[in-house]
Amino acid sequence: MNNLIYIIRWPREQHDTYNYGATISFDDSDRVSYASPMMPPGQALHTWHSATNYITQKTGPALPLLKQGVRYHIAAQFNESPAESVYVAIRFFDEDKLVVDEQFFNAEGGRFTYPFGAVRYDIALVNASHQSLTFDFLELAEQRVWGNFEFDYDSNGGLLSATPKQFDDVADSELVLTQKNFTTVSCNLNTQRPIFYLLLNQRTTNNRDKTDLKLKHAYQMVMEKIAHLTDGTPQPGKIHLSRQGTQPDYVMQEMQGLLNDSE
Repeated sequence: MNNLIYIIRWPREQHDTYNYGATISFDDSDRVSYASPMMPPGQALHTWHSATNYITQKTGPALPLLKQGVRYHIAAQFNESPAESVYVAIRFFDEDKLVVDEQFFNAEGGRFTYPFGAVRYDIALVNASHQSLTFDFLELAEQRVWGNFEFDYDSNGGLLSATPKQFDDVADSELVLTQKNFTTVSCNLNTQRPIFYLLLNQRTTNNRDKTDLKLKHAYQMVMEKIAHLTDGTPQPGKIHLSRQGTQPDYVMQEMQGLLNDSE
């Protein structure tokens, strides 16, 4: 059984983004700064789809397939001004493209069940009365997975940490360097030990100086997190390094060097 959490980013293509009078910018970590203060309430800032018509929409599906009758958890990493001025809406559609259910959440998110009879779904960031928004990503996982882990995200370094709610404080941990050129990245949590995902992109890894800084920051955050989790255990276990997706070889080599220096 796969234990996956999906990280859903805001794509740089603007096909499903409300851009009339909007200012939109992306930083090197794919964090989005968005502002459209004159946008009417109820309008979607951006919408992700689980099924698309490429001819008309010029883009492929951005959301994972979900299972009917299964309980899921969604959360969002964003900050809006003023507070509670952007919310997350999920709409579920049947074969006739009719809405069979609709759920609404704030950034903290919550649980929902994928309805029987639904064949596709959309997720949208919807305006209430925002002045500005800083968005990192959405998180989506089965509730059984979400309930077994504590999640934390360092937005400055792009480091997602998932800690089992029950684990041995001298257990090994995992660090995964992930770089995929997709809107949605799946992170595998088939483990009973702490796991860290460093989210990279081509714009960063094409610049070695920026990559060096990102790796050093991530390394420091991982070491601090492990020290906190193990409560200062002298030998908290080994950090196993791996990678997901395509990235330059030097990225793995430099992170492995940092880890070797700590042993």
